Amino acid sequence: MHNAPPPLNALRAFEAAARHLSLTKAALELNVTPGALSHQIRGLENHLGLKLFDRGVRSIALTAAGKALQPGLQAGFLHIRDALASFNRLADARVLVISAPPGFTSKWLAPRLYRFSIAYPEIDVRVSSSMKNANFTADGVDAAIRNLAVDASGHLYGTTHCDGANDAGTVYKLSPASGSWTYTSLYVFTGGTDGLYSYSSPVLEGNHVIGTTMLGGQNGFGVVWEITL
Repeated sequence: MHNAPPPLNALRAFEAAARHLSLTKAALELNVTPGALSHQIRGLENHLGLKLFDRGVRSIALTAAGKALQPGLQAGFLHIRDALASFNRLADARVLVISAPPGFTSKWLAPRLYRFSIAYPEIDVRVSSSMKNANFTADGVDAAIRNLAVDASGHLYGTTHCDGANDAGTVYKLSPASGSWTYTSLYVFTGGTDGLYSYSSPVLEGNHVIGTTMLGGQNGFGVVWEITL
């Protein structure tokens, strides 16, 4: 085994192939041919002196050595992506991107943004008109506005998202009270190492609040949730 680190491209090739368990899909992600990807992985195996994949006719599987190597590399590339994203956010510190439905943007938000821009000329406000759920990581959105579910008593139900080291979000209820609103937290989601990236707007069904989350990170997945009031 060599003391010198293996080429970065070979490590990227292995990480992608291990994540997809498919040379074709990994090659497509990295914009190389499957043959070139396979060559990089074999070069890494030769460099390490270990076999990382068991290769079948139409499939590949991680060996014990591959399973030991994958988590650290996957976490490492994730940290690189997060570091670059944080750097890009610093470069755009004076840019505020708001995602809102088109009708709401034209009829309510736009006139108020004009006044905001006069009051804070140093901030570059940009609006992304969209009806779909905002992805705070992939879409580059800083704030999102969506319609809230309302029950027969006038309570509003919604979700929040908080970005950071321990991404978390809250399903909440707003209750009308003497000309103002009372805030009640119904449930708190914590993303942890996976990161909680976005929510759908909750839907009311009788005395149930139903919605979805989308999680990212090493083991990206989603959850459909239901809260009984």
